[in-house]
Amino acid sequence: MNPSANTAVRALTLGVAHAALLFCLGCGCSGAAVKSTAGTQEPRSEGRTPGAEDRTPGAEDPKRTPEGKECPETGRDEAGLRGVVAYLASPELAGRVPGTEGDRLARKLIAARLECAGVEPAMAGGSYVQPFTNSEGASTANVLGVLRGSDPAVASEIIVLGAHHDHLGHGMLGANDDASGVAALLAIAERLAAGPAPRRTILFAAFGSEESQTDAPDAAAFEGSEHFAANPIPGLAVDDVVFMVNMDMLGTYSAAGTLNALGTWEGSVGRPFVEAAAAQAPDLDVTLGYDSNLSDNVSFCTRGIPYVFFWTEDTACYHKTCDTADRIEYSALEQIAEVVGSTVAAAANATADLSVSVRAGVDVCLEPKPTR
Repeated sequence: MNPSANTAVRALTLGVAHAALLFCLGCGCSGAAVKSTAGTQEPRSEGRTPGAEDRTPGAEDPKRTPEGKECPETGRDEAGLRGVVAYLASPELAGRVPGTEGDRLARKLIAARLECAGVEPAMAGGSYVQPFTNSEGASTANVLGVLRGSDPAVASEIIVLGAHHDHLGHGMLGANDDASGVAALLAIAERLAAGPAPRRTILFAAFGSEESQTDAPDAAAFEGSEHFAANPIPGLAVDDVVFMVNMDMLGTYSAAGTLNALGTWEGSVGRPFVEAAAAQAPDLDVTLGYDSNLSDNVSFCTRGIPYVFFWTEDTACYHKTCDTADRIEYSALEQIAEVVGSTVAAAANATADLSVSVRAGVDVCLEPKPTR
């Protein structure tokens, strides 16, 4: 996640219970509190095939696949989430700076876990990797997997679920930012790939180079998601995306006692999906409202694609060396992954025509101003 002003303004409490297709990621399902807010929230958020030879000494075992095929029993539960975060935020990966060995190993783990889940590679030749060189000359990549839609009427429409895999280094390991989001992405991919097949196609995207590596005001950011949007993949072009769900910093729920679902102002496309998902999450408070143009959702909403951006506040350790795996709240993260996965599933299976909500060429990142 890129630098931000963490603003918390919460208002009108709204209890909601919509019927939707829900995918519970290893948790029981019961009621949750949903809060509605108005205003603008501004957090700034951001291969070779894995093999046995790539195990990092001292780090959580990233498993061996596809060659070794030693996939975890599950990555969806609290222990599975903990293992992924511990590996990605280990000192051996040194903050996953683009172009480094830590970056490469992080991408190898993500590709391995997508294959374990049965998620199809998105790139030609059976690859999960979309390589690019960022603005600082570092060679890195997006890691992309696809779950094909089953309904011929809408299978060409794409729901993107994204999180960024890079961080800053210099002692900053990025457990919350954004190893937590990547762990949730892999958990959701595993659950949704287990079936039933969604009506629309779902793209699981671990983006590279989301973070700005300098403090310059004009420093490049969101480079991986921009590379995806600007370089169409056959059958998976941004022009076919009808909804984007972004995850950045999901591991510090108790900091404000809520999960923020940004981009869910009144009348937004994603609001009913989140309301229905939150109504089924046990003991989880979800704040609706606000907007954001400061994470990977930007590469989509600036192109007219509706979005929801899930985020938890972290004023204590944001972009600091204390953002370590031992402080992530894994029980809450498991429930958050459930809510996000249910949101994605609801969008993928929606009977409404989502394509009519895409406003090509129009920036829809910020909440529309009331007209008089």
